Amino acid sequence: MTIRNADPLAEMQAKRLQFGRYVLDLDRGCLFLDRTEIALRPKTFAVLRYLVESSGRLVSKEELFDSVWPNLTVTDDALVQSIGELRRALKDTGPALSRPFHAVAIDLKPK
Repeated sequence: MTIRNADPLAEMQAKRLQFGRYVLDLDRGCLFLDRTEIALRPKTFAVLRYLVESSGRLVSKEELFDSVWPNLTVTDDALVQSIGELRRALKDTGPALSRPFHAVAIDLKPK
């Protein structure tokens, strides 16, 4: 027997994370500003998703490595590249990414 959610809109929204004017479409793996898609590499999307899901706390780079690059040995440069890509994609209209490299946070408060 299959039990379906009585509210299909709630089910659809559950596959998206919204912060400000941005929406992370978890099924498609893409970021939208209003209704315009912003291209991100898959690992950069995964970093942003993890930071949004961890909003309100600092995330160590080791935690990001374990989440985004599990069972792989990667250098800090992989994370530097992803954070740089996020800063360029989010520009001044998006949430602020913290500067310290030993830990990263995303500020989702409206500007």
